[in-house]
Amino acid sequence: MIKSFAKIADIFAIALSILAFYVGGWGVFDNVWVSGLTVWLALIVGFFNFEHVNSKSLKDQYIIPVLHIFMALIFTWIMWKQLRLQHRGFHT
Repeated sequence: MIKSFAKIADIFAIALSILAFYVGGWGVFDNVWVSGLTVWLALIVGFFNFEHVNSKSLKDQYIIPVLHIFMALIFTWIMWKQLRLQHRGFHT
């Protein structure tokens, strides 16, 4: 499970790098979305690229990855709501 989390973190890190190259080369397409995507991608990489607890207990081996997935989903929902509010406020 931890290796698959590392691969997911690598995919999101690649997406963050692509966003950085795009913004560096062509500029910001929408400040709200670029800022939100940058923070979201970086935190998702952090959530999925964690060091596993050196514990032999089965509870720790499954509860920590589940908590990281839960935190990533909650953070994604919060960022989506915040971006929608900022974008709606910009166009009204």
